Amino acid sequence: MNKGIRNNDELRNRMQAMLEPGEVILAFGMGVIGTRTVLVAATNMRLILERVTITFNRKELEYIMYDSLEAIEGREGESSTPGWARINIQSAIMNRISTSVMIKKPGEKVVHIQFKPMPLFKGNGRKGIEIAQSIAVQIPGIKTTINLKEERKDEQGCLVRAFKWGALGGIAGAIIGAITVRNASGIAGFLFAGFFLGAIIAPFWRGIKTQFTGRG
Repeated sequence: MNKGIRNNDELRNRMQAMLEPGEVILAFGMGVIGTRTVLVAATNMRLILERVTITFNRKELEYIMYDSLEAIEGREGESSTPGWARINIQSAIMNRISTSVMIKKPGEKVVHIQFKPMPLFKGNGRKGIEIAQSIAVQIPGIKTTINLKEERKDEQGCLVRAFKWGALGGIAGAIIGAITVRNASGIAGFLFAGFFLGAIIAPFWRGIKTQFTGRG
């Protein structure tokens, strides 16, 4: 399937082609999961996710039945973006005009679908909340809040993770030093630099990974 999509009518038509008899679309939009564009439709029966290329060729089609969901939440802003990544004005503005829908299956990581304003797709920036609310109506009693801090709880702890990353960085630095400078003091310098860099990166890695994959 490689037909381009230029507006909401064409997006709806594409999603309607996937429906079963008696199934109707309640809400739809164009979002992203991590770095992948995804076409989303919430119906009266299931959630449809079609991951596509930049030319709208289908890469993957996923149907999520509502009874398989543990929780769903619509949220203002980009749910996968950690607070420290919103320190510049551009990120802060984008966070204010975007929405997200988070879906959680038992025993699996939270999936973040982000919806941003698009000139040719009216209202796309609000679709995260609209889709989440439409699904919640179909599943009375489902959890409609997700505690991301609890979901992302690290059993090892921040200090342990920083030490492990620092150790790995130190080993890598020592190897580079051994190849390039070939003397004890130079190797030690690379080792300490690698340890420091690894320890600094460790606290931010989870947020970076979540943004890239759209999970976690």
